[in-house]
Amino acid sequence: VSSPKVEKLNLKVVATGRCWLRVSIDGKKVFEGVLVKGDEKVWEAEENITVRFGNINEVKVYFNGEEVRFPSSKTGVVDIVFPQ
Repeated sequence: VSSPKVEKLNLKVVATGRCWLRVSIDGKKVFEGVLVKGDEKVWEAEENITVRFGNINEVKVYFNGEEVRFPSSKTGVVDIVFPQ
């Protein structure tokens, strides 16, 4: 008996400027640091990806290949859990 194939969650972050991030995959912190313009990071998860963006206005975010749009933030600090 084969189990059904589980699709992994995929999150890609592309920095358009300087942005601090903290990323947790399925409840475990896997990254905390600064991205600068041109940096790209990709993470995969089984259940969820939680991200704290230190400057959401300076990144492009793609979840499972689709660009995710965020309202502009005055502080730039946003916590997001994928899938939403």
